[in-house]
Amino acid sequence: MITYAAWAAAAAWLAVLAVTALATRPWRPATGPATLALRGEPPAVVSLLAGRLARGGYPATLLDLAARGWMGLGEAEPSRVMCRPSPRPLDGSLTGYERRALAHLEFRAAGVGAVPGTALDSGFEPGEDEFRERFAGEVRADARQRGLIRNRIGPGALVLLATAGIPGAVLATMALARHHQNFYLATPALIYLIILRAPWALYRRTRLTRAGQEALSVWLGFRLALIGSRSGPTAGTALLAVGGDRRIAYAAALGAAPDAVAAFSAATDRDRVWSSFGGSWHRVVVGRARHRYVPGTAELAGSAALCGLFAVLTLVILGEFGLKWAAVFLVFPGCIWWGGTLLVFGCAARAARRPALAEFDGQILKLWTENVPGDDNTPSHTRYCVAIDDGIREQAWALDVGHPAYAASRAGQLVHVRVDPRRNDLLAMTVLASGDDPPDPPRASPHPPPLPPSRPPAGRRG
Repeated sequence: MITYAAWAAAAAWLAVLAVTALATRPWRPATGPATLALRGEPPAVVSLLAGRLARGGYPATLLDLAARGWMGLGEAEPSRVMCRPSPRPLDGSLTGYERRALAHLEFRAAGVGAVPGTALDSGFEPGEDEFRERFAGEVRADARQRGLIRNRIGPGALVLLATAGIPGAVLATMALARHHQNFYLATPALIYLIILRAPWALYRRTRLTRAGQEALSVWLGFRLALIGSRSGPTAGTALLAVGGDRRIAYAAALGAAPDAVAAFSAATDRDRVWSSFGGSWHRVVVGRARHRYVPGTAELAGSAALCGLFAVLTLVILGEFGLKWAAVFLVFPGCIWWGGTLLVFGCAARAARRPALAEFDGQILKLWTENVPGDDNTPSHTRYCVAIDDGIREQAWALDVGHPAYAASRAGQLVHVRVDPRRNDLLAMTVLASGDDPPDPPRASPHPPPLPPSRPPAGRRG
């Protein structure tokens, strides 16, 4: 009987969780009447209400700052804009995330004056992930302060949902004890803690308040009046903001101005980032910060010995059973023998073509993290990566530097670096100057980089 009671209590708890999640789902309101009147919410908040904060909140903020005169825009070439900081002093009319966007513009423009629009989507001083998390957090805080969003459930509902699962866990434990299943007594508590993550997830997420739904309904009506449909885009570009037209910023926030967003987005080419190292803007390729395998003398000797043993066995089979069975043995399982040998010697040949040491002055362009899944032998972990432009190669150095060096690094820093190009390992990195100082041209190094220059020196870039 107690077993059925435990199942019933658990099923009731899961049903309550499902009903709560469904009742607090962030439903999208109906589109309001078509109107071109602007409300008081900033474009970033509008993008949050529309569920497009990650894609359009930051570009929409830049467009709005340009329309309000906080930054200058100019067309360098078709579909590419250049941005310049405004000499206006900051005042209290700017929100925290607007100040953060302007600070990044000034940081990128230091020493060069103007910045390509897509360069503002990379090179974040504290790191790409950190900048975006702080920007999004400040936008959510602004929307919450305006009364437009709230938690999906309140603290009281969280406590009730957490408490409602205790009877089922207790009854399940009693049922196991009654049937002498002492080895599994911790299982109900573990399952309870796992399922308890659902109420916590609801508490941490947000939904629109009544005021937020009304505001989003009006903004959907604005989109309808602007482009004449509920889903189509507009042909407006970022240069519309030069004339003070803020509507292009709100169109970007609502996903109706893809061309304007593309002027400040590097999403289509994440493998390349802008660098001003050497005094002019240029783009460099950013690869993967992976450790390369370089076999040692013992591994080469062992592979050669296995290959020799395989050759002897092949000759024995050839003499005993003939050419047909020797060919079968050569294909399988022979492919495992000679395939591994080719891999080891191939890695050794690739490493031999590179110098043992590269030492140069460069500039940190980008900081990011990568989650590396684990396997049966190694647990999952986080890889802390930086990209450094040496001013010579077309490809930046992508290195795994570890958490201590990552925490001490900032995009824009001038550093002196010693690298093992064969293994792609960072040996030493010394900070020469912060990103606020204008970068000097790269100095010649006694240890040249492993690849020959594929473009003019940094001082001659146009």
